[in-house]
Amino acid sequence: MIIRMGGFHIALNFIAAIGKMFQDSSIEDLLIESGVFGCSTASSLLKGKSYNRGVRAHKLLLEALLRLQWRAFGEWISVEKHAGAIDEDKLVTIIQACRQSSSGGDLKVAFYRLCERLPALTDLFSEFRRQVSQQSNLFRFWDLYIDAVMLLLCFIRAEREGSWNLHLNAVAEMAPFFFCMDRINYSRWIPVYLADMFFLQETAPEVHTEFVEGNHPVARSSAPSANHERAAITAATRKVCDLDNPTTSHSNKESGKTRVQRDESDVQKLLSVIDDTIADPFYLKEASPQDLTPLRNIATGVVMPQPQADRLLKCVDIGAEELQKFTNERLNNSTVSFWGKMSKVNVKTFASLSKATKIKRGNYVYRSQLVQLLIAANTREIDLRVVLSYELKTTKSALLVEMEEVCPAEERLPQGEEPSVFIHDGMAVIQMLKSEGSRTFESLAETLFKFVSSPLRQDGFTKVDIVFDRYDLPKSIKEVERLRRGSSSALEVKIASHNTPIPKQWSKFIGNKKNKISFLKFLCKEWSEMGQR
Repeated sequence: MIIRMGGFHIALNFIAAIGKMFQDSSIEDLLIESGVFGCSTASSLLKGKSYNRGVRAHKLLLEALLRLQWRAFGEWISVEKHAGAIDEDKLVTIIQACRQSSSGGDLKVAFYRLCERLPALTDLFSEFRRQVSQQSNLFRFWDLYIDAVMLLLCFIRAEREGSWNLHLNAVAEMAPFFFCMDRINYSRWIPVYLADMFFLQETAPEVHTEFVEGNHPVARSSAPSANHERAAITAATRKVCDLDNPTTSHSNKESGKTRVQRDESDVQKLLSVIDDTIADPFYLKEASPQDLTPLRNIATGVVMPQPQADRLLKCVDIGAEELQKFTNERLNNSTVSFWGKMSKVNVKTFASLSKATKIKRGNYVYRSQLVQLLIAANTREIDLRVVLSYELKTTKSALLVEMEEVCPAEERLPQGEEPSVFIHDGMAVIQMLKSEGSRTFESLAETLFKFVSSPLRQDGFTKVDIVFDRYDLPKSIKEVERLRRGSSSALEVKIASHNTPIPKQWSKFIGNKKNKISFLKFLCKEWSEMGQR
């Protein structure tokens, strides 16, 4: 008995492998901030939990990134003086001829003319990718993503068209991804599956012949007897209405007019977010021959250390080495049991940079500075029991409890002849109201201004003071706490104008120190103008 692996589950696990490789690299932020997918949906589809949405998300991102890469290619040609290597006007003319061909014969002629011109362009494009990848780790990282998604689409094409050779080639190229991303079950069984399929012509020649003829995918049978009884009625109805005629039958929904328009709209949304909010990963001015552009998150600016970046960029090669090692040790020579435990490769990704380290109970990591202070305290007349009886950190509300014992709170200040001042904790107001459903920073500034200025409409208040925390000080007692809250993984947004849209991930936005500084500057400027109206 020879067991085949299902194409659907191979594709789903490969989507999960891509999601793990590029987790927290800004893909999720792109999908959410563009409005293409919601927060929970974007998170689940990158984990391989949803096939249709996962494939569509990667196709949209692929299209957007290819357009950005092609734009960078045009700039590179002009800078590197390669413009004479291709006849751009001639290519455009041929492409237009392909689009405007009214008959199959004209299209065939135009297509062959295009194929004659394309090799020079594709060779130059490959040289562009190779050269810039050597100068920019950021370019190389996202070029790796393009290759991974293209491989996924090749596999899907093989399943839909029944191309057996393309199926085997795609699975063979997928195998290193499974190894480097520690998909243990598929790492163990993909080599066995490939070996069985390559020898299928000898072990089961009839089955091999069927597979080569395109019968390897699992598809729904068109025979009425293979479906529910109601399928016969449906088939008869479609025949009467002439819906099964090849000239009138509907094509795949992905190529329908409505779907194409929707996909184009979503691609434009992604491009808008990349250009206006995040950063173009293929921006050539950052790729310098003298200084290698570091690998960073284009949404947050977090830079991956060079050793981890080198290993991540070479992860496919590492996976190929692990695949070769597994095949030699467990399949060819049997020096290691096939069922033996497989060690993980543990390639560090962006998600690993912010991952919390778990320690077993009883094992504690002491802060060296605290230990030094306690040792120094032994030489002084200090009772350590009294010192250690207090918390190292407490909540802000604890101070409020102590203040209420000294000064009871009043819902409304008593009216008097003396003018009163109302003091706001500015950041507390922002954290309390959040974005308040506003779509732009201008509307949010107006909403917050109405709230903070409301005491002026009450009797007795002649002035309102708003106090904000400082986030630009080099040394602050709050710095450790802010780092602990993970501000480094937050989305960094530039407020370019009044109409800059508010990020959909408000908590991630307001958790970034740089975002707070720019947002508070924007608020103060807007409120000053509003107060003078």
